[in-house]
Amino acid sequence: MLDVVAQSVISGLINGLIYAMVALGLSVIYGVMDLINFAHGEFVMLAMYFTFWIVSFSGLDQTVAFLPALPIFFLVGVLIYYGMLNRTMGTPLSQIALMLGVAMVIRSFVQIAGGTAPKGLPPSFIFGVLNIGSLAISYSRVATAVVSLVLLIIVHLFLTKTYTGLSMLAASDDRTAAYLMGINVKRIYALAFGLGLALVTIPAAFLMTYQHADPSSYLRFGLLSWCIVALAGLGRISGIIPAAIIVGIAESLVVTFVAPEAHSLPIYLLFILVIWLKPKGLFGRK
Repeated sequence: MLDVVAQSVISGLINGLIYAMVALGLSVIYGVMDLINFAHGEFVMLAMYFTFWIVSFSGLDQTVAFLPALPIFFLVGVLIYYGMLNRTMGTPLSQIALMLGVAMVIRSFVQIAGGTAPKGLPPSFIFGVLNIGSLAISYSRVATAVVSLVLLIIVHLFLTKTYTGLSMLAASDDRTAAYLMGINVKRIYALAFGLGLALVTIPAAFLMTYQHADPSSYLRFGLLSWCIVALAGLGRISGIIPAAIIVGIAESLVVTFVAPEAHSLPIYLLFILVIWLKPKGLFGRK
């Protein structure tokens, strides 16, 4: 019994770190721009399809397939901001309508370009199982969790130790004050949105080492990311890891001891409970 619990908790911990990486781009965009990106799940799905196409045509391993996709998504993010979002800043309803429109365009594009059947790839070089006593963990999930932790640390250091990152934080705290300090807020917002989209390419590539891409995956990743960001405290990047780990362990325990079909139940129950008791999230500002 203890072995089963330990296996479930370890699996949940690893899944939580992976979920944190999936939600990171959403947290950056909301934290800096105060923008609700309703197309986040769709961009994660699109990045998974990009990984499939890149690996299929180039022969690269999934773990490095994000390298050509990352600058493409960053550029798309910058273009979306300057072309559309820039005109809707300060009008939340317009932003919501715009991002929902972008989400529908991505869904249609994926179904036209990729079809409706799931897309899988051959095993990555990190394929295999790590056995520690009675515990069994796939190398691909461990590698993804480690990459997630490293990426979260890099983004944190970027935001707190570089001029551009500090400018993003300043613009998020007070846009008017940032203007008066000489910060080009429009440029900062464009960089933040580009960064938020670029960040989805890394988890998408590693997810493809053990998952399939399919046209409905946007729903799971979108809702999951929003739950984690809300639990962490909207825009609180520092709370992403503990919030995601809580979600991952709760999900894993329910799958193990209740039923696999109920895997989403603890996520949304936690979300409702925390929003009810602590509307600003577990780690939100007071």
